Amino acid sequence: MNLEKLRCRPLKTKLHVPIYDAKVWLVVSDDIEASRKAMERLFGPAPDIHGYNALCSWSGGGTFGLFFLRKSMSLNTVSHEVFHLTHRIMEWVSANFDPDHHEQGAMLHGHLMSEVMKKIRKWR
Repeated sequence: MNLEKLRCRPLKTKLHVPIYDAKVWLVVSDDIEASRKAMERLFGPAPDIHGYNALCSWSGGGTFGLFFLRKSMSLNTVSHEVFHLTHRIMEWVSANFDPDHHEQGAMLHGHLMSEVMKKIRKWR
């Protein structure tokens, strides 16, 4: 899986989640359809995105992707997609994320939000 060649500007960067050894690609694009096509080459079929302004993808392995349409990014949208990402990482490592075992998921979500927002603030 090589997102290095992905041409979805204005932002493309990678995050590492050390405790789970996961890689997360963060892509902010002016063209979500171009991002979706690139994502499908790397992550497999994506849902129909008409009306979407963000996507969270997973290859089934340790590589994940967050894709956002720049003009409609908001804290709500970022948090929403990072929540999906949190669930996918927890699923990947076979961690329980039910009401009796949600603390590690909550901690991971907070960590991911901090890291994603740092990258976005640095870029903006």
